[in-house]
Amino acid sequence: MRRLGQILPVLGVTGLVSIGGLAGCESGSPPTVGGVTYAYVEGDTEGYVPNAEQEVIEASKKVLTQTDIIVLETKTNEQGRTQISGETGNGTSVEVIVRPLDEATFLAVKVGLIGDDEASAALFARIRQELGLAVR
Repeated sequence: MRRLGQILPVLGVTGLVSIGGLAGCESGSPPTVGGVTYAYVEGDTEGYVPNAEQEVIEASKKVLTQTDIIVLETKTNEQGRTQISGETGNGTSVEVIVRPLDEATFLAVKVGLIGDDEASAALFARIRQELGLAVR
């Protein structure tokens, strides 16, 4: 479980916000849905998008394919959490997590075993762009 102290900057939010949904992995309500709120957590780029779960899954797979990442496996657990596992041409692991919430969809991207923040953020931004959302 991730601790709140491990969350680095939350972008797109001014002032103090409740980020309880980010503290315990991906549970809880999103701090904002329509904005560009996301966080870097342990090498992951995490955030919430207003799009439907299936749309986010399809956009994620499309972006992975467009960026020459081989999708190795897609699995969904009983709670509705979908994990898309992939690999780059040089063997670097890529993981995308999609989980539906009441009014949004949780999205997390991690590139590499310990997480490459820059690469994770770039893929996250490409997925948002594919969904027709603003990228900052």
